[in-house]
Amino acid sequence: LDRGKVESSTFNVSYATEKSGIYEVWVFCGNIPLNSGKSFTLDVSP
Repeated sequence: LDRGKVESSTFNVSYATEKSGIYEVWVFCGNIPLNSGKSFTLDVSP
């Protein structure tokens, strides 16, 4: 990236769970992990 420029993407993740809890979710585009391969934390409550 050039100095002073920023790239970003916005996306929504829909995830249907069967239990409440804290989940780690990895997001891939094909076989390429997004977010530098780091998981997103999803806190699910009833």
